[in-house]
Amino acid sequence: MVRPDLDKTISRWARVGVLLGGRPARTSPDLERLMLDTARLAPVSPRIFYLAVTWLSRYVSLAIKHGASRELHIATEVCERLTAPRPLFDVQRGNRILARIASDHACPEATR
Repeated sequence: MVRPDLDKTISRWARVGVLLGGRPARTSPDLERLMLDTARLAPVSPRIFYLAVTWLSRYVSLAIKHGASRELHIATEVCERLTAPRPLFDVQRGNRILARIASDHACPEATR
């Protein structure tokens, strides 16, 4: 899988009001694509993940109005579970202590 460009994704988030330190994109982003690209970048950028979740919780009705619910539903159908559970972020995976903390505090749904 090709990982989306972090700077371009930050730029698209800036366009919708999430300030991550980048210049806003010139055009309004496709919200569904932005969500999918953000999910692909989440392991290397916990900050973008948390800001995206915060934005989505505030503007979920806007995202649904623009068809995100249908597109995100499709994504849930094609995504597969990992063969072995692991911490979400690379920084946790690369640090034995952080990985242990993530494992100890994972909810049951995360460890299935």
